[in-house]
Amino acid sequence: MKMTRHIQRPASRRRGLTLIELLAAVAILAAISIATSSLTLSATRIHATASSSVRWDAAAHAVFDLIGEDLGTGDLTMRDRVEVTEGVLRITTRSVSVNPDVPGGPAEHTYRLDGNRLVRERRVADARGEVRPAFREPPRLLLADVADWSVAIEGDDDS
Repeated sequence: MKMTRHIQRPASRRRGLTLIELLAAVAILAAISIATSSLTLSATRIHATASSSVRWDAAAHAVFDLIGEDLGTGDLTMRDRVEVTEGVLRITTRSVSVNPDVPGGPAEHTYRLDGNRLVRERRVADARGEVRPAFREPPRLLLADVADWSVAIEGDDDS
């Protein structure tokens, strides 16, 4: 009689991960997640700061364009059309008629710093040059967070 021996080999011990390996994988995944969220948060802050700066610069350019339009309109032969006193810029522009039946007078645009805000006020005179309360607009905010506003007139047109 022939005897056959069957020897069973023990099943492989490595069917899964040990607890230590699982904890190490979770710790690595947590570190990667924290680093990724930190980078995303930093990128968001940088983008917000850059976008805010670009918007402020665009608004400042728009204010200069508006001042340029005011300087370019009106009776250019009129003396003292532009006046600067204590950081306030006053520009007298074209004649404006609020009522079509009544001839209008000049409009005066005043640019000034109100706290840290640059504002523009507009007053329209009637044909006699009188400004009535109905023709005075409240200050309009042009630019916020202005650190400094200085205005000067350079050159002499009489030469």
